[in-house]
Amino acid sequence: MDATSVDTLVVTDPCNIVWISGYDAWSFYVPQALVVSPRLREPLWIGRALDAPAVGHTAWISADSVVGYTDEFVQIKGRHAADFIADVIRERGAAGRVLGYESDSYYLTPRYRDGLAAAFPDSTWKDIGAELTRLRCVKSAEELTVMREAAAIAARAMTVALDRIRVGARECEVAGEIARAQIGGTADYGGFITSSPPYVLRGARGGAPHLSWGQERFTKDETCYVELLGCRFRYQVSIARALHLGKPPREVVNAAQASQDCILAGLDAARPGVTCGEVATKMLAVLRAAGIEKQTRSGYGVGIAYPPTSGERTMSLHPADPTVLEAGMTLHMHPNLIFDGWGLYITETIVITPGGAEPFTLLPRELVVRD
Repeated sequence: MDATSVDTLVVTDPCNIVWISGYDAWSFYVPQALVVSPRLREPLWIGRALDAPAVGHTAWISADSVVGYTDEFVQIKGRHAADFIADVIRERGAAGRVLGYESDSYYLTPRYRDGLAAAFPDSTWKDIGAELTRLRCVKSAEELTVMREAAAIAARAMTVALDRIRVGARECEVAGEIARAQIGGTADYGGFITSSPPYVLRGARGGAPHLSWGQERFTKDETCYVELLGCRFRYQVSIARALHLGKPPREVVNAAQASQDCILAGLDAARPGVTCGEVATKMLAVLRAAGIEKQTRSGYGVGIAYPPTSGERTMSLHPADPTVLEAGMTLHMHPNLIFDGWGLYITETIVITPGGAEPFTLLPRELVVRD
């Protein structure tokens, strides 16, 4: 806040709310805010009264820093929770000369933002961009422990997925088993709802990587892949693996090998002091040597996530990204390959270490071949 010359910060991104306070509930579809100000003893949570009890179950802030609005402010024409939230900020004496907000938050609608701005005509609203979000890039030892637990859940779910994909199985049935494994977790810790659904794609649908699964059956002589998440206390780890039913064509074998080599090149290049752009350039060079031209990014920052995305929205493994890597940063290394009429995903989530980079899982990356 000092660095951005902000007196009061109104946080609306649930990823940042949980990171600061611990508050976690499926309440982000209505306006909520975490107000941070030196005028307050601790952060102030303002949200729907129905969700106020969840603060006591998840957050460290005290009960007198929790204020809820009634449902007369929930999706009723002519009313908006921004008015209530502004009143509470004013009543608590937290309205500073410069109020910071996150304009790129999915959860701060134009109506919400305009309502707050209109309520404080004597204050200046300043967009802090992704400055707060970027503070989450470097994970603490405790955060990395939670991400390793999420990785174990992801690896188990992927093992289940690869085992269930067989000729004749339905896409929706495989997706259901994945969801069971994601939420069931491991014998030591349970899983959580992920910020993105599992992607179970086969054949021509593999060329459209964000399609939902269908109810069709897997057939012989098609390439499939699964991309999924493991989630633990909102920290998420992504992984994707590929499979071919029948004897794989040469182009599929080559693409799978190029993906594996690309990840190895990325792991070799990624270390503190190197930029995201430099890592991406090394990864793309491996694909280019295999005759594959890739236009999309090769990875992105990950950590805490809520719908609609699993990405941290902080950095990209793209030649244009100048972000300098630091120990403790976590990224989904994502050499996704899309071809005319099919696709192939083999990916890995990694952590930057003081001496280089390491994957979160040890699940084999080879193309799975099954008759």
